[in-house]
Amino acid sequence: MTNFNELTLPLLKTLTLKEKYALAAHLRRRIKTIVQKNGGHLASNLGAVELTIALHSVFSCPSDKIVFDVGHQAYTHKILTGRGDRFHTIRAENGLSGFPKPSESTSDAFIAGHAGIAVSAAAGLYSGMRMNGDTGSVVAVIGDGSLTNGEIHEGFNNLPKSGGFIVVLNDNGMSISHGVGAVADYLLKLREHKEYYRAKKNVKRVLAETGIGREVSQAISGTKRFVKNVFVPSNLFENYGFKYFGPCDGHDIAEMEKLFGIAKELDEPCLIHVRTKKGKGFRPAERDPEHYHGVEKRTTTPKSATCSDVFGETMLRLGEQDERVCLLTAAMAIPTGCAAFAEKYPTRFFDVGIAEGHAATFAAGLARSGQKPVFAVYSTFFQRAFDQLVHDCAIENESVVFALDRAGFIGDDGETHQGMFDLTMLASLPNTTVYSPSTRDEIAACLEQAVQNNGVTAVRYHKGELSGTNDASSETNFTYQNNENNKKLFVTYGRLFEAATPHIKRADTLKLVRVVPFDQLAVKAAAVYDEVFFAEEGACCIAEKFLLSLMQSGFKGRFFTRSVDKFVPQGEVSRQMEMFGLDGVSLGDWVDNAS
Repeated sequence: MTNFNELTLPLLKTLTLKEKYALAAHLRRRIKTIVQKNGGHLASNLGAVELTIALHSVFSCPSDKIVFDVGHQAYTHKILTGRGDRFHTIRAENGLSGFPKPSESTSDAFIAGHAGIAVSAAAGLYSGMRMNGDTGSVVAVIGDGSLTNGEIHEGFNNLPKSGGFIVVLNDNGMSISHGVGAVADYLLKLREHKEYYRAKKNVKRVLAETGIGREVSQAISGTKRFVKNVFVPSNLFENYGFKYFGPCDGHDIAEMEKLFGIAKELDEPCLIHVRTKKGKGFRPAERDPEHYHGVEKRTTTPKSATCSDVFGETMLRLGEQDERVCLLTAAMAIPTGCAAFAEKYPTRFFDVGIAEGHAATFAAGLARSGQKPVFAVYSTFFQRAFDQLVHDCAIENESVVFALDRAGFIGDDGETHQGMFDLTMLASLPNTTVYSPSTRDEIAACLEQAVQNNGVTAVRYHKGELSGTNDASSETNFTYQNNENNKKLFVTYGRLFEAATPHIKRADTLKLVRVVPFDQLAVKAAAVYDEVFFAEEGACCIAEKFLLSLMQSGFKGRFFTRSVDKFVPQGEVSRQMEMFGLDGVSLGDWVDNAS
């Protein structure tokens, strides 16, 4: 078969091994072309092509379930499961999601966007299927980076005990950044001991060929166990209850098909450890998989400084001024702007892997011992540290700073990645201060203030470039522009202020920089207006609290809100703003023309 564009799963199972490798080359070319145009996750998808072909050669979706952890490697899966004709729409508005999405296809067994969920989700699917009398297999595909996430191990600790439950560990030595910590070291030891497994296989072959027989095999079995215990470390996965296979070559389709077939027939849970090369088949991505993990949409517009850039520059300065300043991240050193600080102050930089809950508690411990920790994390991933935020940081009033990158709309990654809920979490807690700057100088000033504050402080900022508007400002509380003749007031925070103010002609403006707690002077200024319009780039939260403060200050006017009241679909940030009426033109029309 040569027309791979018309390939179906039943036809895939009929291909020769040579044809499957030709298919792999075809898929790599297609993924690279589309991702370089649309943006998306490139290196991880290129590394998982043969693995995905082997999975679909052995298992049958949707009767068998394949659950991807995170979903950074699911593009080949999407193409093979009937979405090839729409693959050019990946991550575009109304197009295919960049992550597995059950509402998109029955072959996507479970939603994926955050790391660590696959084993727990697969165990739940498996148990539910067995309760329904369904004998299909369930396969969880996890990355080595996800092994630093606690939920993975909670799932391992509650494994189904029967057959048809399979975990495939796609080990490329990286998460987004290079693997860190004890788990990465452990996997390295397993890889180094691959020669033991090869020797074991060769011994069995020689015994079979020479006909020495069962007696010799039984006689040496005790010695074999002794040698294995000496040379191979106790296998973590076997201790959890898995039958362990590997490590094997994640680009050898025949070897993987053989192991998957064996695992499918065994009556116990299996873990198959495969080694892949991130960026496989594309030299730039192979040499620099970190840079090619997430590729931005192709554009000819020159890029200016981003909020993450300003964060990194400011942290370098703060680190130089105070040796107690520490910086933490969860496998996101480069995307969050931590790389320069990590290089200059390595003993004060901590990459904990994909373990946001641990990072929050670890930061509280640093604070308790007199340090000034700053945890740089995406808003969407910060959600996974809420209990630690409450119990370990806020209750004891520990001085921990959370630098929340990608707050608000973030664009093409879709529902799982938008930064809509950090303020809802933070604003509910006592002993908490939150800043929402939007200009270069505001970001720097808020970070400088944050490391001096007592208690939990968050500095949240949007994804991408700074507008350059109002860069002379370094306020950390609020800015207020008034005209005595106006009876309307527009209130917001973050980048909506810069977007809206050029379009507002009939109202005064109030920009909150410190959004928790409010500066009472800002509340007092707003309380005299007949109409107050409050816009939020996120779930309605700060507006409600501001209204309560206004009412307590004697406000008798009308109060209007505009915010995000549903999960945000993928699309360009500008389009997402328009969807919710939060672009500058819509906000101007809302305020000026309201009657």
